[in-house]
Amino acid sequence: TNFTLMSEYFRDIGYKTHMVGKWHLGFCHEDYLPLKRGFETFYGFYIGVEDYYDHCYHATFGDTGVHGYDFRDQDEIDVTALGTYSTKLFADRAVKIIDDHIATHCNDYSIIGACYPMFMFLPFQSVHYPIEVPKEYSDLYPNIKKESRRLFSGMVSAMDDAIGMVVNRLNSTALLDNTIIVFLSDNGA
Repeated sequence: TNFTLMSEYFRDIGYKTHMVGKWHLGFCHEDYLPLKRGFETFYGFYIGVEDYYDHCYHATFGDTGVHGYDFRDQDEIDVTALGTYSTKLFADRAVKIIDDHIATHCNDYSIIGACYPMFMFLPFQSVHYPIEVPKEYSDLYPNIKKESRRLFSGMVSAMDDAIGMVVNRLNSTALLDNTIIVFLSDNGA
C-alpha cells in the first residue's frame, strides 16, 4: 500500500474512477482491494483464475476439491453473474458506466471538456485459462481442427466484440474524441 496506483493519482485530480474485470492484485486485507486503491466502483473478481461462467476457482489438493465463488459488485458478492460469460458481463458493465457517467457527470457530452474526466480500468479475463467461450464464437472457426485452438480463437473474437461494444458506446456519445485507450496483453502472446 506504500505504492500509489494510477487509479489513486487519477482520483486525486478529480477523475471518476471505475474498475471492471480481473483484479489479481491481492485480497488478503481490505487495504489491497480496488475500492481502497483509488476506484470508486468495482465489478469483477479478485483472484487470478476462475471459470468464465460459474465464477468459481476450482482446485484439487490431494483428494479434496476446493471451489470458491468470486464475483463482486463493489465489495458484495454478486450471484446474479452466475451462468453468464464474464466477457459479456464486463462489456455490459463498462457500457453502463459510460451511460451513467454521461447522465451524471456531463453537461453536454458532445463538447470536449464538458464532462468530468473518467478513468476506467477494464482488464478482461480473456484470454486466460480456463479455455471457455460461448459456442457461437468457437463456431466462427470451423477450419481449426484442434479444439483448444478453436476455443481460444473464439475467446479472442468474443473479447474483440466486447471491446467493440465499449468503443462504439464511447463513439456514439462523442466521448471517444477525448479518450485514450491502451491495450495490454496478459501472459504474453
